[in-house]
Amino acid sequence: MSRRGDLGELQVALDIAARTETVAQSWENAYSLLTIAADSQLRVNPQIAVNSLLWRALTAQRLGFDKSSLAQLIRDARDAASTIPDETLHRRADADVTFAQAVTIRASQPARASLLLDRYIAFVKEEGGAFLLPEALLERALAARSLGDQSGARTTLVEAASILRNRQNARPLDEFREAFFSTSGAVARELCLTLLRDGNLVFWSMPCWTTDSPSSSDNTMVSKSAGSAAQRSIVRAKHPQSD
Repeated sequence: MSRRGDLGELQVALDIAARTETVAQSWENAYSLLTIAADSQLRVNPQIAVNSLLWRALTAQRLGFDKSSLAQLIRDARDAASTIPDETLHRRADADVTFAQAVTIRASQPARASLLLDRYIAFVKEEGGAFLLPEALLERALAARSLGDQSGARTTLVEAASILRNRQNARPLDEFREAFFSTSGAVARELCLTLLRDGNLVFWSMPCWTTDSPSSSDNTMVSKSAGSAAQRSIVRAKHPQSD
């Protein structure tokens, strides 16, 4: 086998190993593996390189890297995307980097993150490759809430919940994305909280979690005919002693 073939296999193996560490939420190990996988000498497949670089940036955020370091990691991913020769693949990779950039700045710059997420969401809806669309919608809703746009947050969460519901029987749960974003639980929880604030709890036979860590005692199935009674049922599930 050629040296290039050996390096290509090593690149793939490191990327897979990093994903395994991510699923285990071993963020430091994942970051180290992604850093090695992103080495310039191993960039046999530029798409895998971009993938490793953008997830390295997201992992760095998990580890508490400062804004300057995160911005540099995003630039590295953007530069790598620019080397992809196929125009369609290049555009998709660049869009994924835009998503990662938005995630890394959403807490500190929600307005800027909203613009980036709007751009990403519009791109994937028009050109396909909507693998991370529910995550993008979740992040967009959180940014909207930070900006005081409760109605926008609710609308976006409803869209994300609809996509997730439609995907339930179409594909298995992606453990890698769930490790990063806990998408299904986060969308359900945030939507329930939003609807509770509005006094209009309407949910679609999905788990309604009222804590960060869903458990059997917190998991309440809410139907379309919810309302004030549904609010009381969630309170009882959370605080049974209140009856």
